[in-house]
Amino acid sequence: MRLLMTKAAIMNFNIKPIYALCLGICLSGCKKLIEIDAPINTVGTEIVFATDQKAKDALNAAYALMFTEDRTNIGALNGGLTVAGGLLSDEMELTFGTQLADMYPYYTSKMLKEDGLSALYWIKPYRVIYTVNSVLEGLASSSTISDSTRKRLTGEAKMLRAFSYFNLVNCFGDVPLVTITDVNKNMSLGRSPVANIYQQMEADLKEAVALLPDNYKATGNNKAQPNKYAAAALLARVYLYQEKWADARAMADVVINSGNYALTTPNKTFEANSNEALWQLQGATVYMDQLPETRYVTPAAILALQPDMEEMYTDMSIWPDVMQLVLPQLKLSTAMVNAFEPGDERKLYWTNRTLTPVEEPYNKVPVWYAYKYMISDAVTGTPGNLNLMVLRLAEVYLIRAEALAQEGKVAEAAADLDVIRSRAGLSNTTAATKQDLLNAILKERQVELFGEWAHRWFDLKRTHKATAVLSALPYKQPWSDHTLLMPVPMSEITSNPKLAPNPGY
Repeated sequence: MRLLMTKAAIMNFNIKPIYALCLGICLSGCKKLIEIDAPINTVGTEIVFATDQKAKDALNAAYALMFTEDRTNIGALNGGLTVAGGLLSDEMELTFGTQLADMYPYYTSKMLKEDGLSALYWIKPYRVIYTVNSVLEGLASSSTISDSTRKRLTGEAKMLRAFSYFNLVNCFGDVPLVTITDVNKNMSLGRSPVANIYQQMEADLKEAVALLPDNYKATGNNKAQPNKYAAAALLARVYLYQEKWADARAMADVVINSGNYALTTPNKTFEANSNEALWQLQGATVYMDQLPETRYVTPAAILALQPDMEEMYTDMSIWPDVMQLVLPQLKLSTAMVNAFEPGDERKLYWTNRTLTPVEEPYNKVPVWYAYKYMISDAVTGTPGNLNLMVLRLAEVYLIRAEALAQEGKVAEAAADLDVIRSRAGLSNTTAATKQDLLNAILKERQVELFGEWAHRWFDLKRTHKATAVLSALPYKQPWSDHTLLMPVPMSEITSNPKLAPNPGY
């Protein structure tokens, strides 16, 4: 009965707006390159950038676009990459098979050119890009805003553009490079090579590091806007993905040696403004369905699943009625669960499990799921103390460890790896050679960064291990390497003849 009551409460749960303000930015001409909704309001640049506060409001529109009010509309910049990346890799599986029809092709790596889900990972980043391009032009032309505000907002805008492009190229490969709002130039852009996009990311992030403050005072010590160290962390990642080992190490040094951040105990890592966080996305109020990974990777009735209820909900007489409430839509794969070493505190604090009936075919085998976010109360709507983590210190240590290992500095790399292992309650690594250490670092990234921004999928691809790992999964047979990229949305190809589809679609 308690579970059925919880179901009724969830079905009637009214989500609150995730942001209070989304200022309309002029995006005229965008539809020739990317199909997006027209802005609700269009205001003149001279009005938007007349004061410091209005300029801040304009950039807030870009942050607002990175979240969504729509409970079903996941995308590349609101945490939805956790879902797509988890399914496209060996990290997560669909609990109920074909029930999530739009996600099943990602689980089996059988996406078609008509796939509709890929548009969610294309459109939102470009909406953010168009918005920040407008902001950058407005900031440059305004004569009334203060120099300090101009510098900070320019740095943030360039950071958001680089972050958007990072996810675009790792999902789609070559993509249009849009850095201005000129309609005539943007209306029929073709795809720029990935190398060119990374070059733009580097330029944007170098400028962001130079312009952004080294603290969070401008946002009341709230980490909802990135500072220079967040930009340095993303730049370190960008260098790592291009195999620029020395540059990646140098940028990681900037973050780690700042002394402004520290690894937390695993049970505190994902709290709002934790010491480990470099940048987190924040809505006006945080609710369960506004973090897409919690909606998909945790059970709907998670708050009702008390240990003393296991005997009740695993009773086969009621299991068919409650299984979709007590099981997540996306579960951790067996390979992911088995990747944790005995005693790893990350499994204790960052995963959870639901028991199943003792009868066939369940045999009381637990279903494991990612549980990094302590979600809010789905019945009362009380917010949890969390934001959506974007960048954190642990990744920076792993970036530096990998860069050092690639440079042959095995002892230094092992020391960085051991910092992460120690936090998880594990002993030091036994890897003693360059290759063994690189394998150990990749394994550590798997158990440290699971359920975050498609890290596992991106890691398998950039280390050239994706084909070997994914082609061995029975549910992805027959395997084809073309599915290592998402299909470019057909609506975009139809509206722009210069926009070629990805090979194989």
